[in-house]
Amino acid sequence: MPSKLKKAIAAVKDQTSISLAKVSSKDSSSLEVAVLKATSHDDVPVDEKYVYEVLRLVSSNKIHAEACARAIGKRIGRTRNWIVALKSLMLVHRIFQDSDPYFPREVLHAMKRGAKILNLSSFRDDSNSSPWDFTSFVCAFALYLDECLDRSKIINSTEPIQDMKPTMLLDKLSRWQRLLDRAIVMRPTGSVKGNRLVHVALYAVLKESFDLDKDISEGLSLILGSFFHLQYQNCVIAFQTCMKAVKQSEEVSAFFSLCKSSGIGRISEYPTVQTIS
Repeated sequence: MPSKLKKAIAAVKDQTSISLAKVSSKDSSSLEVAVLKATSHDDVPVDEKYVYEVLRLVSSNKIHAEACARAIGKRIGRTRNWIVALKSLMLVHRIFQDSDPYFPREVLHAMKRGAKILNLSSFRDDSNSSPWDFTSFVCAFALYLDECLDRSKIINSTEPIQDMKPTMLLDKLSRWQRLLDRAIVMRPTGSVKGNRLVHVALYAVLKESFDLDKDISEGLSLILGSFFHLQYQNCVIAFQTCMKAVKQSEEVSAFFSLCKSSGIGRISEYPTVQTIS
């Protein structure tokens, strides 16, 4: 099918969905409209005004958080278009970053009921000439967000890492390393490398990975400083964590280099990755 015709059909789909949502009698219709507008088929970055509208409606409102999770689940579950799927995930990411107390819980509940918000193992793009590259990126992003969701189920301590007990710090390090692994898997390849929308999505993850890498380095320094005072089991876990960090530091360096060469973010933003040996 010619690309112009595909775009025309996609635009009609968007407008039809928005029109149906507007005439809905549901109290959440304005939220559903905002979600639809924020996840259009257009291969351009999301219009921030629609994102802000969703954030405003969802903010600390359990009913709206549930409605938003339902709307995104419906949107992402019906599409075979990587743009719609990616924008839906970007919206989820933004709400996660907004630290809404209810939304992560409602996403989890929706997924338990069968919604494919972050479970996209069966997703396949059929809108592009390089479908596998974009399908792979969307699925990798979903796995990253799923790991973020897993972290949100644990009550996050605001205690500075230097004040944490070794057991808690080792648990934090393990979670940070798993999340960083998920970020690394999102490295752009093939047709994805030059796509602007992908760059926007990856930039948000990249900035979080900078912080993760810093936290892991600081946490490891603290653990190694008290290594000979740890209980035996914690010594074993600390050794395994260090071995993981050695391998991961090389992968992080390669990930940052690839993103930098792809023009994602400013070069001055990239930290120097400490090589662990």
